[in-house]
Formats: sequence, C-alpha cells, structure tokens
Amino acid sequence: MPSGNQLCLKAFDIVEPDNPEEIGYYYETPNRIYDLSVANPYVFLSVLNTGVDAYEHMLFTDIAVDEIVIPTPGDSLQLDTIIIPQVQLTNNGNTRGISDIFLTIGSFYANSKSDTLIPYTPAIISFSPCTLATIGWQTIICSSYCNLDTIPTNNILIDSIYVCENPGIADSTYAHMFSFSLFQNYPNPVTRNTNIVYSLAHKSCMDISIYDASGKKVVVLLHEEQQPGNYCINLDLQDISMNQLPNGVYFYQIRAGDFVETKKMLIIR
Repeated sequence: MPSGNQLCLKAFDIVEPDNPEEIGYYYETPNRIYDLSVANPYVFLSVLNTGVDAYEHMLFTDIAVDEIVIPTPGDSLQLDTIIIPQVQLTNNGNTRGISDIFLTIGSFYANSKSDTLIPYTPAIISFSPCTLATIGWQTIICSSYCNLDTIPTNNILIDSIYVCENPGIADSTYAHMFSFSLFQNYPNPVTRNTNIVYSLAHKSCMDISIYDASGKKVVVLLHEEQQPGNYCINLDLQDISMNQLPNGVYFYQIRAGDFVETKKMLIIR
C-alpha cells in the first residue's frame, strides 16, 4: 500500500454498484496518469510519458446453464399442455455478459432470447409459452452463447420429459426414455464454438462426421459404441481438426445402425 503522501490510482469493478470491488491500485510516479479505460479483457491505464499499459487484472465471463426449471426433467405431462419454460443460468465470470439463450423442446418448439447476466448472481430466464403437441419422450435442450465466454463447455444442458394423453395411466412406452434424434447445432452460423446434440434410443455403434458442400467427408467427430442417452459435442473452430476448414456451408451427419440423419451448418469466422 502507498505510504506517507504517496499517491495511487485505485481501480474498481462496479458491475454491482452497491458492492464495488477493488481490483488493484497503481502507484503515482513522476509521470502523470491522465486516463483509465476498460476494453475486455483488460483494464488500461494511459500514462502521459509512457503511453498505454495493460493492467494485470483480467476481465472475463463464464455463463453456465445450471438447471431446467420448467418443465421439470423426467416429468410425465398431458398432451397439449401449455407451459412457460424457465431455465436458471449463472455468470461465473467477473464482468457482466450479454448472452443469447436458446431453448428447444422436441423437434418442433424452439425459442431464443438475449439477456444481460451480472457476475455471481443466478438468473431465472423465462421464454414465451409453448404447447406440448407431440406424444412420447421429448428432448429439452438449453444452451447459451456469449462471444466473450471463456468456458463454452458448461453452457448447454440436455434432459427429457414425457408427453402422453393420460399421465396418470401407466404407458408401456414410458420406459423407453430416448429416441434416435439429431438436433440443429447452436449457435448457427458458427463463429467460434457450436454444440451438436443427439440422442440414441439403444446401445449403438455410431458415427458423426462433417461433410463439405461437395459431399466430401472432411472431419470425423466421433466413431464409437455408446449407450442410450442424450449427448452433446462441443465444436471449437480453434481445434486442430476444425481450424483447417474454410468458411462456408457444411453438413454434419449421424449414423447409428439404421438411423441416418443430416443437418446443415454455416461457418463464418
């Protein structure tokens, strides 16, 4: 800490105005400090005689999808029920972030919105109402995207609900929790990261690959035997297998036994 009459400039994080956090201090020198600015992910100090120096404090966001609140995962719900989906997210970083949040239930319902999340404060995000109009197990996918997110692997959550005509009556299909499905990647277009979600109805030797617009296989994402369930692959364009791909239209395809499905994605760096 400065001693005597020595002066210093203190820097504070004021994302939460009622609880400002000191992130460090800068000693006064013979050079006069005349400006302070923030440009993610650094705090910049501008000094008259020495120019601009980056302060050591890093600013970052880490938006995690914590929980699907409504509908409750695993529930059996009445066909044609209208629900208002809700999810809980937390920004585990130290600066606020604007996140695009995407929710899908089954193959037919999809909704997205943007929200500003402040650090260390769980937030409940509500979506517009939707009608559960398809019988059977429906996969719920919630994912968030913030271009400043430093940990993209925790920004997606996958679960299921069961939709039937008579929830109080035992249904022999209730035990078959998963179906074969491939979902649209999100975000799309892809600028840095994207998630590919799929479901397997039973134990399968499966393959997921990426093809270019001419139909040539360019990347094998996965080739292995897996148990029934919901799965997610996080693609990072910085990975060795992906950074070779130029911008353009691509197709990703899943093969699991007799099940084959293909979706389109666009890469724009």
